[in-house]
Amino acid sequence: MSIPGNLELQTSRTLAVFALLGLLYGGIHATAWNSYLPTAVERELFRLSTLSVVCGGFVIWASYHVEKFMSNFSDRHEGLLTEVADFLAWLAIIIVGPVMFLFCVSRVFLVVEAFISVRRLPAGSYSTVSWVDFLPHIGGN
Repeated sequence: MSIPGNLELQTSRTLAVFALLGLLYGGIHATAWNSYLPTAVERELFRLSTLSVVCGGFVIWASYHVEKFMSNFSDRHEGLLTEVADFLAWLAIIIVGPVMFLFCVSRVFLVVEAFISVRRLPAGSYSTVSWVDFLPHIGGN
């Protein structure tokens, strides 16, 4: 079953935007790569989730294009190469499901972790900043 050209282009663009937004969202979280997290397990899950969000969209985008290319290839050719192309197209489709699941779970974890990591902040987080000390002033003590 072939997708009409306009819908195919729209799907490709949508997946590209999805990949770029995942890169942006994951990149923002990657800036906190070495930040404090309450436990080592949470830190590793945070890092894994960040990588999953950064790469997940691109894996899905690439899988879509591999599947599309291999389907077009197998429509035009016959023989052993067709079987390999069909297998690669099938493999691309199979990869998308687990990657989407991991991507969604990772995004949820990043949001939840932002709230639950507040339970055990470093002692310096509770000190009050005296903003007046940062204002320029003349004379006096």
